[in-house]
Amino acid sequence: MTRAIHEEVPKSDKRTNRRLAFGVFAAPVAWLLHEIIGVSIIGRHCAAGAADLQPWAWIALVLLSAAAIVTAASAIITAWRVFRERFHGQSITRVEGWSRVQFVSIFGVFVSSFLLLNILYFSVLPFVVDPCVRTI
Repeated sequence: MTRAIHEEVPKSDKRTNRRLAFGVFAAPVAWLLHEIIGVSIIGRHCAAGAADLQPWAWIALVLLSAAAIVTAASAIITAWRVFRERFHGQSITRVEGWSRVQFVSIFGVFVSSFLLLNILYFSVLPFVVDPCVRTI
């Protein structure tokens, strides 16, 4: 028999559920908004035939990227703290994932980490490559 059948799974409170929801959904929402708004700002200027982005557009991209990075990093930290508070002393690499809170907190850490890397990549890209360059 497995250990999960014989152990009582602790109930989670509303605060833990809210923190888990933030840990799982904040980074995808930040990534989605970062991509949509960033493409809108760059696409508007490139479609108008501008040679370079105006200063306000660069400032908007930097602020948008900073907000998305902070949100995704906060989601990682929140999911990690829920995991550490609920499962004292366990390592994330040795966890079995029996309870809902344990599984969702680990899922939040990994999804938010992946999307943070994606946000970082697409934040640096317009500064390295000219955003209005067309390949065809």
